Amino acid sequence: MDEDREWDSRLAWKNLENIFTFFNRMVSLNINFTRMIDSLSFKTIKSLALKGSPDAFYELAKIYQSGDIHGIKEDHKKALHYFYQAANRGHQKALEALRDYLMMTMIGDFSIIRHFSKYMIELSEIANEYLQELKNKNDYAYLYLRIYAKKKEEDKREREREEEIERQSEL
Repeated sequence: MDEDREWDSRLAWKNLENIFTFFNRMVSLNINFTRMIDSLSFKTIKSLALKGSPDAFYELAKIYQSGDIHGIKEDHKKALHYFYQAANRGHQKALEALRDYLMMTMIGDFSIIRHFSKYMIELSEIANEYLQELKNKNDYAYLYLRIYAKKKEEDKREREREEEIERQSEL
């Protein structure tokens, strides 16, 4: 029995040694396995999205949103497009991501608006459907969203009044 353990131990070390040797050879050849794997997984995700997978659309959106993953540059226009595609297919996290983009525009990150405008009508329809579901379930989130929307509208009106007063005082 001790011989079996000793033999297993020697075999494990030999396998580990072979793995390190192989890895060192690959490093010396400057082969970047991560990039190869990333490229393959990106192609797989994209092909699944083309087949209509909401999860694949969501993953593509996250890749374009953050950039520098899979060698892809940050592209909010594509991210919004893919989030919309996923949300339109019922992906909850994609709908939340679209909401977050909308929130960015509300708090002043207007650089995103030019990419977002294309989806505003569709997003509002999706959001209305979602809010209706929450309303039907008597969910407290519905009340919170209504209160939040009302507060945002009041804040907007207040800013407009302040700007008007400021313009009049400049005259």
